[in-house]
Amino acid sequence: MRRPPGWTLYLAVVAGVTAVYLQMGDAVQTLFYNGNTTLAAVIVGVCTWRRRPLGRAAWYLISAGLAAYAVGDWIWAAYEHVWHQKAPFPSLADPVYLAGSALVALGMWRLVAARGTTRGDLQDTAIVTLAVGLFTWIQILGPSWQSSTQWARLVAIAYPVCSALLLAAAFRLLLGRIGRSPASLLLVFGMTVMLISDTVYSRQVISDSYVGGLVDVGWILAYASIAAAALHSSSVRVGRPMTPPVNTLTTRRLALLLGVIAVAPLALLVPGGPSYPVFLIVWAGVLAVTAGRLTILVRRLGGKVLTDDLTGLPNRFAFGQRLQAAVSGLDQDGGHFVGVVFCDVDHFKLVNDSYGHATGDAVLQAVAQRLAASLRRGDIVARLGGDEFAILVPRANDPGVVHSVADRVHDALVAPLDVDGVGELYAAISVGVRTTNDPEALTEVLLADADMAMYRAKDAGGGRSAAFGPELREDSRRRLQLDNDLRAALDRGELHLVFQPEIEMATGSLFGVEVLSRWKHPTLGLIPPGEFIPIAEAAGLIERLFDWSLDAALRQHAEWRSEGQTVAVAVNLSASQLTDPRLVSVVHSALTRHGVTGDQLWIEVTESALAGGDAAVNALVELKQLGVNIAIDDFGTGYSSLSQLRRLPFDVLKIDRSFVADLGHAEADEKVLASIVHLAHSLNVRTVAEGVETEQQARILAALGCDIVQGFLYARPGAPGDALALVGPDGTWLGIPVPGHRQAFSPPR
Repeated sequence: MRRPPGWTLYLAVVAGVTAVYLQMGDAVQTLFYNGNTTLAAVIVGVCTWRRRPLGRAAWYLISAGLAAYAVGDWIWAAYEHVWHQKAPFPSLADPVYLAGSALVALGMWRLVAARGTTRGDLQDTAIVTLAVGLFTWIQILGPSWQSSTQWARLVAIAYPVCSALLLAAAFRLLLGRIGRSPASLLLVFGMTVMLISDTVYSRQVISDSYVGGLVDVGWILAYASIAAAALHSSSVRVGRPMTPPVNTLTTRRLALLLGVIAVAPLALLVPGGPSYPVFLIVWAGVLAVTAGRLTILVRRLGGKVLTDDLTGLPNRFAFGQRLQAAVSGLDQDGGHFVGVVFCDVDHFKLVNDSYGHATGDAVLQAVAQRLAASLRRGDIVARLGGDEFAILVPRANDPGVVHSVADRVHDALVAPLDVDGVGELYAAISVGVRTTNDPEALTEVLLADADMAMYRAKDAGGGRSAAFGPELREDSRRRLQLDNDLRAALDRGELHLVFQPEIEMATGSLFGVEVLSRWKHPTLGLIPPGEFIPIAEAAGLIERLFDWSLDAALRQHAEWRSEGQTVAVAVNLSASQLTDPRLVSVVHSALTRHGVTGDQLWIEVTESALAGGDAAVNALVELKQLGVNIAIDDFGTGYSSLSQLRRLPFDVLKIDRSFVADLGHAEADEKVLASIVHLAHSLNVRTVAEGVETEQQARILAALGCDIVQGFLYARPGAPGDALALVGPDGTWLGIPVPGHRQAFSPPR
């Protein structure tokens, strides 16, 4: 059975003993009461030392304050049990108690300051403090002036005043999102009970009727609640700095504001409670301040319909209204343009996945600030939702002005973002630009056009701008059609595999075949993989496509094996699939089903897959444990680093065709290729050159020490029979001979 958390056990024990507190003898009561205060101080101090929460200086101050309370308790006990006299008022313990209240109040307000605050929150806190102060005035201040000495009056007043300040700090914590954590709620409860106990105590002292009892129970529960707050795991977050949320009129906020202003007049109903004209004047002032605050919140509630909560920018609805107004103004004086600059943060999902949604929100807030700072006078930026922003250029003399705004967006994000808890993060943005001088243009269409242009920029690699053109609309329709049709293509048997041979240069023998997917659409004809693979990834179909191609490739391998030919097959894997928890089991199941050993299967992953971090590395390690070979595809075009390469269990680097295309014409490409081959061999892996189309390219690759070649010079991707048509009985290639070099590179096993 799961053990309850420590804070609940602690509260349960304290509550259980407190339930019989009033039946205890005086000495036992004193021992338990003082022990509880001392233990609370120790718990807060030890939890702060061990957990090192954010804002730990504040927690140490709270611990010191509780320790002062404990010292005061033991002094009070000395009067009764050592000096055998009733403690006077004020006594030696009272300055120590008040010092404890000051330390706890300072700690609470340090927590408030660490989290950040807004003017509105301070106004709400002031209203609460004034209302509670009025209640204190009625209950304490008036009667205190009738006390015997001025010192007694001041001490009696100081207790509830200090508690009111503590409650104000606790209320401020309660207003924020992190303030609603269990630790903060326990702090608020403790401060509230302390205020009530201090108020009752002061009134009893003034009337010379203090006998302990329920007042002591209140203090016991207050100190225990504060200690439980430190014990709770959420205490480490109470002092976390945060961007304060925009104040809005919520039910909770309304109930708090209306509730506290009703406290003071209700106190007038207490028998013997005084009634003062000055009180009525001050209370009327509190009512006026509260009414003004509520008016602001109500107005903001109306504005919330047009404002994004996270960033404070106009939202999609507000942007649409302003865009419509700008377009409508085009027919009033012709000759100018309206522009929409559609922005999307690149790789934002990686931020959420890696650091959490709180950091993602902080990134969006920082991006919003940068975009707003980059605007020209009169331009408007809005958050449309998610990681999408849009800038309205309501008046431009020519389209070039709108494109210059897009350039300003990119310039604004050159410097890294400073994100709390993470440090510096670089953010790139893809931008789509749409301009119009047509007063009949529809705002929805303009936004959709700018969105399409943004996706063109993203498809081109991101971090750049693209302008809308009429062809994009047709491309979008085609993309939508293919998205719909691809879902049924596998079931209808429209996809098939083709095989392209890979030839070992040193021996002139067949190394293996790469398996490539092809889609023959019933009406659109052959759809190239460069078009439908990204659609499959965006539509969430890439796992199903991989499962099908892997199964079909291994089935073909089994058929070749039954014909006496053993040919390794290479299947491409999407980078996103390396984080799929079912990947290894799918590969293992397919190998088992077709009776293929792992060394006859190659999995090719693009270099960009290396950005998947530990999850990608772990997936590749598990695949290697199955005996599967790993190839890094399109090497030289992704984001890898040498440190990443050293971590990965791969067997081959496949050099991207872009480095091969200009061999014999571009000396720089030859030097880059030489470096890649040297790097691969230093890592004890072989190289495959893709896109070999001329004999000159083959000769240069052989001279550079490249191990394996693949390209149209030797064979185009074709049917299973075509792929092996030029393979001799001994596995040698019978087509155009490869210019082998003297010694083949053999990586150690």
